[in-house]
Amino acid sequence: MEEQSPTPQTSSQASSQTWSIQDYLALGYLYLIVLGILSDSIFYRFLGINILNYTSFLDIIISPISALTGKMLMLIAILLIVGLCYGMLAFSRYRHLKNRHKESYQQKYDMEKLDKINRPENMRRAFLIILTIATLSFYGGAGVGKGYRYNELLKKGELECRHYLFFNKTDSLKVRLIGQNSLYIFYAEEGKKSVSISPVQGVIQRIVPIEEKDGDREDETEEE
Repeated sequence: MEEQSPTPQTSSQASSQTWSIQDYLALGYLYLIVLGILSDSIFYRFLGINILNYTSFLDIIISPISALTGKMLMLIAILLIVGLCYGMLAFSRYRHLKNRHKESYQQKYDMEKLDKINRPENMRRAFLIILTIATLSFYGGAGVGKGYRYNELLKKGELECRHYLFFNKTDSLKVRLIGQNSLYIFYAEEGKKSVSISPVQGVIQRIVPIEEKDGDREDETEEE
């Protein structure tokens, strides 16, 4: 009997075997690390802080997700970026499939090349690449804009204080919170033009919004 030669794999079969769910999860994990380092490093660099000296590995991964959940506007912007990237590629594929049988379209474009580009696996890969570049640019730009704005407000002494930091039951500081992670809290004291850093564990007892504390004082006055 003659042995049958193995059927050669197509490019789509090879790509589907090469990229498993675990591979995508690993890439997503790595991407969160890069995104967290990029956004935090740019922002805190404007304030003269090397954030990598004051953060943990877990904080870096959580940072991009925390930024999305903390600000609705940022979440909406990211969703718009995802929608635009998907819509752009979907429209491109729809246009190609709709016109590929037209003679004028075939004469104008390289059909073999366009058919290859518009394969589902290639479109998925293009979507991930475009989305990666777009979100990196967005987070980097947000870090630059926010860092520059905070730096200018600090220099002018115009950064509005919104919280009280309590180091024990009586001692407190009126501050503007700049940022916080699992290890440290970053804040600007009232009247100062630099950022202070304090460990969270064993140092900071409470963080109270100014409005809430002032409201408590008014209640105490009324009771008296």
